[in-house]
Amino acid sequence: YTWLQAKAGIQATALTNASSSVLVELGLLYTLNGNISIDLNEMGFGSPDLELGNNPGIHANVTWRFDRSQSEQIEIGIDYSYWEFGQSNSKILSNGFQTITIYEPRSESSHVLFYIGLNHQF
Repeated sequence: YTWLQAKAGIQATALTNASSSVLVELGLLYTLNGNISIDLNEMGFGSPDLELGNNPGIHANVTWRFDRSQSEQIEIGIDYSYWEFGQSNSKILSNGFQTITIYEPRSESSHVLFYIGLNHQF
């Protein structure tokens, strides 16, 4: 699978105090030029490419930052993304003995990432 992804959104500080803050980000994402390459060489059908198209999705993030010093912050966060691909185009393939039609069915992706980071300003 290969695709490009563009994101746009808004980030706001939800809570803040002297040494910590909570940031919330909400946005849209868009997958572009979705493609899948399928290796069917062992069966004599080659390596066809199917187009998955362009589709919208959503993105959200919550980050808790707290200061360790004037030059260091620790971040703890959760990042969520969701997007889908529609059914791909279909291709008719032949290996000289057999003819088949292939396509990629509609699919959804939902990703959650938990992270911890250290920011140091030089």
